[in-house]
Amino acid sequence: FGAKEAGETALAAFIPALTNAIADAIGVRALDLPVTPDRLLALMEKKNETKDAAE
Repeated sequence: FGAKEAGETALAAFIPALTNAIADAIGVRALDLPVTPDRLLALMEKKNETKDAAE
């Protein structure tokens, strides 16, 4: 019968909820997975560079 899904469905809503919580907390939307501290730092630095350039 092949492999059956065990718990993946329960995680389907978790990832978008997590990335939305991160976006609410730091103001940057993480689109690439996995979300790592290094990627978040790079996104925040990029946001600050864009903000500084606009001023």
